[in-house]
Amino acid sequence: MYRIADDMSQSQNITLPRQGHGEIICKGENQMKTKCNRRDFLKSASLTVAGLTTLSVFGAHAEEKKKKKAESSATGGAAALADPTKGKAKELKYVEDVSHVKDPALKVEKMGVPFAKQACHNCILYQAKGNGIGVCTLMLPDPKHMVKENGWCMSWAKNPNATT
Repeated sequence: MYRIADDMSQSQNITLPRQGHGEIICKGENQMKTKCNRRDFLKSASLTVAGLTTLSVFGAHAEEKKKKKAESSATGGAAALADPTKGKAKELKYVEDVSHVKDPALKVEKMGVPFAKQACHNCILYQAKGNGIGVCTLMLPDPKHMVKENGWCMSWAKNPNATT
């Protein structure tokens, strides 16, 4: 038997019909004990498990990102330098120093600038970050997108605001 109040001054007693075995007592929004069937319980339980699993996955991902950021700042950002032998840097034939380019087919004048004066620091795609390194916008999807200011790649394009 349950007591339900229609308003603050009156209350009435009601008896809920018994629905058989296998029912679970649940608490509703108003914190009264109500009966719910097995189907409702399983729905609630599965949603709870799915929610907790999702939270733990995102939590682990956030911790991993935090750890990588801490490692990067501890090494002064050196961990983010592009490796000329891997990924986008390799595709773009990136070198850390323009004097290391050996292929004569790559040593061409571009946009009126002789090859000897082409470097990342005067490329439109380069954004200086200090300490002789910067970000190459072509390598941004790659986690190792930092390049040296004296570096060079085959996608070099003259920055009209930079001195050559």
